[in-house]
Amino acid sequence: MRLPISRRAVCVLTALLTAFVVCPPAGAQAAKAPRPLVEITSPAAGSTGTGFNLVVSGTARGATTVAVTIGEDVNTYEALVIKSQWSRVVNPQPAGPTQICAEARDSSGTALGRSCITYTVAVDGVYLSLFPEDGSNVQSTFSAVGGCHDGSTVRLTLDGSSMVLPCVTYSFEHEYVAVPEGAHTLTADQLALDGTTVVASVTRTFTSSPVPVATVAITAPPDGASSGIPQVTFSGTAESNVDNVVRLYVDGTFTLATTAVDGEWSATLTLPWGPSLVCAEMSDFLGRPIATDCVSHVVALDPSSLSVTSPAEGEVTGSDVRVEGTCVLDLLVTVEVDGQSSTVQCANDAFYTQFFSVTGGPQTLLATMRATDDQTVTTSVTFTVDTVAPDSPVVTSPAPGTTITTRQFTLAGTAEPNTTVRLFTPDGEPFYSSAEVDSSGAWTIGVAEDYLQAAGVVTGRRGTLTLTLDAVDRFGNTSAPTSVTYATRIR
Repeated sequence: MRLPISRRAVCVLTALLTAFVVCPPAGAQAAKAPRPLVEITSPAAGSTGTGFNLVVSGTARGATTVAVTIGEDVNTYEALVIKSQWSRVVNPQPAGPTQICAEARDSSGTALGRSCITYTVAVDGVYLSLFPEDGSNVQSTFSAVGGCHDGSTVRLTLDGSSMVLPCVTYSFEHEYVAVPEGAHTLTADQLALDGTTVVASVTRTFTSSPVPVATVAITAPPDGASSGIPQVTFSGTAESNVDNVVRLYVDGTFTLATTAVDGEWSATLTLPWGPSLVCAEMSDFLGRPIATDCVSHVVALDPSSLSVTSPAEGEVTGSDVRVEGTCVLDLLVTVEVDGQSSTVQCANDAFYTQFFSVTGGPQTLLATMRATDDQTVTTSVTFTVDTVAPDSPVVTSPAPGTTITTRQFTLAGTAEPNTTVRLFTPDGEPFYSSAEVDSSGAWTIGVAEDYLQAAGVVTGRRGTLTLTLDAVDRFGNTSAPTSVTYATRIR
C-alpha cells in the first residue's frame, strides 16, 4: 500500500540532499493563475462550427470595448462591454481552421489585454449554386460556374466524369470544351473539409448545341504581296455552322467584320505603311476563334506614283517656273529648285506650285513625296531657264528717213522668230499694237490714222514721226527698244 506524501514532505526530503532548496511553510496554498482581462467564451476554443452568422462573445474586465479579429478577415469588429459581457456578429468566414482574437480597450482606445482561440469553420452548403440552369441550352463550349463555401472544394461531375475544384472567393468555374451535341447531366457536390463528405449537392440537366466548325481563307492578295497605297481589298472564302461573319485583324488589332455570302467575302482595309500581318477569323458563339488564316502584306510607295509633268525634261522655260505633276492620296510633295523650296499637298492625284526669279541657265528640279519617314519617293527633271533678251526688231519698210504722206501705212521688218514685236504709243506707253514674228523672222504692224492724229502729224504741213518698237520672247525677256524716224506731209 502506497502512503500519500505531501508536497512539503517532498520539499523537506530534497532539502536534506541540497542546500539550495527553500520549502514553503506548512499549510501554504499554491497560487492561482490570474484571471485574464478579456476572454472568448463562444465559440469554445478548439471547437468546430459554422462560419455563417457566427457570433463571437465573452467577458472583459475594466474595458469599454472589445475589438475582434478573425484570421485573414481584414475587418475589425468592435463590441461594447456591458456588465463585463460583450458579443459581436461577424461576417461569413471561409471554411477551415482560423484564429479568433479579442482585444480589450479602455475609453481612449488603449489596449488593456488580448486573448485568442483556435476555431475551425465547418463547410456550409448554403453557398452552393450551379450554372447552367436546369433545362437550359448551352453551346458545346461553355463554363460551369457557381457559388461555394470559400476555402472548400467542389466536385463537378459531367455525365459520370468528375473533377475537384477549389472554391476561391466563394465561387468556382470550369470550362468544358467541345461537349458533344445532346442532353447532359452536371452535378456539383459541396465537399466537407475532409474532401470526401458531401455537404450539399446540385444537379442540372441541359442540352448542348453542335460543336462549332468553320473554315476561312484569304485568297487575294496572296501572301507576301505589296501595294502602293494603304487601301487594300482582301477577299476569300468562309464557311461555318455558327454564323457567316468574318472578322479581320491587322497586326493583331480588330479592324472590321464582314459577312460571307455564298461562301465568299471581301473587304477593303486601310493598312499602315510598311509590312503588316492581316488575319481573317471566324468564331464560335462566345466569340472565340475556331478558324483563322493570315497573310503578310507590304504597303510601300511606288516610285511611279510621283512624276513631274511640267517643266518637261530638257524643256526651256522663263525665270517664273510653274511646276505640275502627279501624286497619290493626300501626301505632301516637296519641290526644290535653285535654292527655293515649296511643299504642297496632293489633291485629286495632282500637285502644282510656282517659283519666281529662277536663275537663268541649266536647272535641276527635285520632287519628293513622303508617306512616313522611311517611305518616300523622289523624281527629278533637268531644264533650262532662258533669261536672255531677244535682239531689237529691225524696220525695213517704209525705209527709215522716207516721207509718209498717207493717213495709214504698214510697218514691216525682221526680228527673232517666235517673238512678239510691240509698237509704243505716240506718248511712249506700251502698246499701240503688236505682231507675232513668224518662223522666218518677218513681221508687220499697221499704223492707222488714229495713231498719226495722236502723233500730231496730220496737219498738211511738213513734220516728223518717230516710232518706237521692241521685241518680247515667249519667256517675257524684252529687247532693247528701237526707234525709226520719218518725215511726214499728211493731209
